[in-house]
Amino acid sequence: MKYNNNCNDCQEQNPCQQVNCGCPIPDLSAACVIYKGDKLTCIGAEVPENLEILLKKFDEAICDKLDVVLGKGNLVNIGEGIELYAGINNLGQREIRTLISSDGSIIIELNEEENSIDFIYNGETFILEKESTTADAQIISDFDSANNKYTFKGLKSDSITIDTDAAGNITLEIDVPTAVDLGITSSDSTITVTEPTANNFDLSFEQAQADVLVTDTNSPAFIKNKNAVKTVSTDYTIVTADSDYVIVVDATSADVVITISPSTLPNNNFFVGFLQKGLNEVSFVGQNILPVQYNPKMQGQGHNAAVEMIGGQAWLFGSLEETA
Repeated sequence: MKYNNNCNDCQEQNPCQQVNCGCPIPDLSAACVIYKGDKLTCIGAEVPENLEILLKKFDEAICDKLDVVLGKGNLVNIGEGIELYAGINNLGQREIRTLISSDGSIIIELNEEENSIDFIYNGETFILEKESTTADAQIISDFDSANNKYTFKGLKSDSITIDTDAAGNITLEIDVPTAVDLGITSSDSTITVTEPTANNFDLSFEQAQADVLVTDTNSPAFIKNKNAVKTVSTDYTIVTADSDYVIVVDATSADVVITISPSTLPNNNFFVGFLQKGLNEVSFVGQNILPVQYNPKMQGQGHNAAVEMIGGQAWLFGSLEETA
């Protein structure tokens, strides 16, 4: 038989029907191949059956089996220790790591009767010894590796009850005292304490008028942080001891010049205030910083000014005379 190189010459409509046109069936489908062998019970196939349906049933059977193998009995590691479960290999097998003792000091045995794994130390004896024989409970405090000896310290208290039960648990109990009535009093009688209703107290005190002339530090009228006062009526140079003073500048008889020498004063935490008395002129010299558009002169009687040292510089401010 001589085959034609161009199979399209057959112009076949049924791919399963072979017409002797000189070439094999073009694009032969698996549906055209019929299986007539033994019955395929595992995949539930009928015989005879075409190959296309059999391949589909094989694919479904394999996928179902993989779902069963890989989807059931999933194992996970729990806790924070070493993970014994290694995972699933390429064959769908779940792998468990093996437990061994690297130096042979621990014997690992499978107890089939108890369905458990036994860990057995190599047989050395440990000694447990109390450090206190009068304590109510014992807690471990030290281990002597040379003699395999554990030492326990004791718990003891005169105010706390310490008990241990059969399981070895330690219980601490505190006896809370019963409630007692408490009184509130004023040791110097400067505060009046009343109890209008049970357990509700009112505290009151009589306010005292502050008096800057009081020198008795125990008097309620004494102001502990009051500024000391001094008076000058002639030219004056500020000194370190003037800090926190109020200086009354008496210009009743003549003009007064206040000199500031920053190099002789503390760099910080220095403050002195001034009050003018009299109608003559009170002026300042030596300051480093002055408000803009103001002269270093006080405005007159009854006005005030101040000098403060900040970072080694003298600041002059207050009720000063404005520039023309």
